[in-house]
Amino acid sequence: MAAGEFGAQKQILNAAQAAAVLQQGGDINSIMAGWVDRGAWTYYDRILQPIATNAGVLYQTYSPFSVGINKPDAITALNKTKWFTNMPNSGQFNPPRCLVLQRLGFYFEPTMLLADMLLFADNAYFEMRIDDKIFFEGLIPFHPAGMGFSGAGTNQAQAVFTNGFPTPHATRSFGNYAKYIAPLQNFSLTISFPALLPMSLAGVSPGGAPTLTLNASGGTGLNVVVVMDGLTDRSVQ
Repeated sequence: MAAGEFGAQKQILNAAQAAAVLQQGGDINSIMAGWVDRGAWTYYDRILQPIATNAGVLYQTYSPFSVGINKPDAITALNKTKWFTNMPNSGQFNPPRCLVLQRLGFYFEPTMLLADMLLFADNAYFEMRIDDKIFFEGLIPFHPAGMGFSGAGTNQAQAVFTNGFPTPHATRSFGNYAKYIAPLQNFSLTISFPALLPMSLAGVSPGGAPTLTLNASGGTGLNVVVVMDGLTDRSVQ
């Protein structure tokens, strides 16, 4: 079907049609003019790296949202259930789904050691692309997830650490600069690490490979959830 041809019920079938409708001042309802199931939605994807994987050394790139649900995870080879992700497709949304991206966040599972959280947060940077253009980039602490655990205990050495405060108000919102990801439009989020550490951290000297804490020292591996929060369109039922 040509890019300009709409569906039988005048529904938008690709990114080019969505862009054309917006330029003409129309709406971007997914099913038919005036009919849409639009609401708040959160898409998430989990980066899971057991200590035994790659000898505990962090990979130079991680690509959340690049593998959809019910497909093998790139690191563990496990079939991705909703515990891993709720992305229905890999790196794009099939019609009628789309996303107005309002927030981007990085959540560290509290079972991780603080040293490994810092290893990840202090040495990574990310780039968020829609098509081939970078719309957001920066360091992991720039985008707290605004969720997770909070509290205190009296047991010896018990503690909980998160990226930011566990409240939805403690997140970075794009506000009027939220970005629209149209149906079938490619997007990517890449988290990059240096091959060798530029600074001393977690017991690794400068110039050493970024390595997770071993099991024998209490390490639990890498377990980070990346969150895209915003508005999405779905089929009217």
